[in-house]
Amino acid sequence: MLTIYETNTVAQLMVTKVRTGRGGFVTAQLGTGMGCHRAAIINMSSLAASMQLVQANEMFLKVYPYRIAKTALNMITRCLAADLKSDGILCISLHPGWLQTDMGGNMAPMQVQEAIPGILSVLDRLGEKENGSFLDWQGETLPW
Repeated sequence: MLTIYETNTVAQLMVTKVRTGRGGFVTAQLGTGMGCHRAAIINMSSLAASMQLVQANEMFLKVYPYRIAKTALNMITRCLAADLKSDGILCISLHPGWLQTDMGGNMAPMQVQEAIPGILSVLDRLGEKENGSFLDWQGETLPW
C-alpha cells in the first residue's frame, strides 16, 4: 500500500515542486490567463478516486490501495490549484477513462487511441474556471 501511495501520490507532488521550483514555484511566462498554453499540472487520476461514486460501484471497494492513493492525489490537485493560482499555473485531476492497458485489462471498454482525441480536446479548452477540478476525458466534471 505504501508503494502504491508513494508512486501515485507523493511522486506527483515531489515532481511538481521540483519542476516549478517551489521550493519556490515560478510564474509561467507564456501568454495570459490560465491554461495549457501557459502552464498546467494535469494529474492522472481515476474514476475510482471519487468518494461519491464508491457507493454506486462496489468494484471500487476492491481496489482500495490504488483508490486511496488516487483520492489523495485529487486532494493534492485541489491544494496545488489554490497554491499556484497566483502564479497562473492551472491544476486539474483527469480521469482518462477505463482503457485497455496492462492495468485496465481487456474488459475495459476503450482503447488508448480512442481516448487521446478527447483528452487533447479537454486540455485545449482548459481555463481558470477548471482550476482545481476533477474532469474526465470528455471534459465532464466528476464528483469528488
